[in-house]
Amino acid sequence: MGIDPDFLLGKFYQLQAGIYFNKPINLGWVKVYTHDLLDDEFNNHALIYSLEGDCREGVETIEELLRERNRKPALYIAPFSKPQDVRRVITDFGYKLSFSDAWMIYKNTKDIKIERLAAEVVKIKTGEEIRAYGEVIRLGYSGPKSFDSPYGGVPMENFIIVSQKALRDQQFKNRLEGYLIKSDKRYVAAGLLLRDGKCGYVAGIASIPEARGKGFGKLISQFITNRSLELGNEVTFLGTELSSRNEEFYRRLGYKTIFTGHCCVK
Repeated sequence: MGIDPDFLLGKFYQLQAGIYFNKPINLGWVKVYTHDLLDDEFNNHALIYSLEGDCREGVETIEELLRERNRKPALYIAPFSKPQDVRRVITDFGYKLSFSDAWMIYKNTKDIKIERLAAEVVKIKTGEEIRAYGEVIRLGYSGPKSFDSPYGGVPMENFIIVSQKALRDQQFKNRLEGYLIKSDKRYVAAGLLLRDGKCGYVAGIASIPEARGKGFGKLISQFITNRSLELGNEVTFLGTELSSRNEEFYRRLGYKTIFTGHCCVK
């Protein structure tokens, strides 16, 4: 399946607009994305289209825009970013790699066979379920960063606040769905689906530490992927840490890495 990186990244930002990203500042050669509460480079960065010409002037313009919003300089490099050696160029301006993404699409058109477990999939609707989602994410992303936990140590409190607010907000009910896995009367895994009828983006997948290795992370990922297909989305995709256990995990579920992206910070 040939997917244009510009198209897929465009969908990534569109699906999360008003939730995890503010309206971008579009200068044509760059789009600057920020968020009022989320303050890390995952949600505050400049997507580079072209730094050809006076690269230093372009980088300084981006830095000024981000600093005006009290955000550190962060540049996101995609396959279409120019010049081709833009990552090397920006190292001369003091930038270092923060993270690399594997952008993956579900390469099949058929549902994934759901894992059979003694567990219940719950669609998040009630206040209790929204609070439970926050607790699963809090526990799921706890601990230090490692190969097994590439997002370990990432501060999640503001992400939880923003996610819970969106799950309560009726204006997002046709774009955002959240699900929990319940086992032995306890919520053990969670995940989100953002969709628009053409594309479905799988996000916020987590399982609590004591429930890992029991198939619950697999179950929530399978269910949300199938839910995206059920809703008629032509493309189901996600982004995860490049060359991590997560990338291998999703590959085994039927996802395929089609391009990579890199975020550099100063």
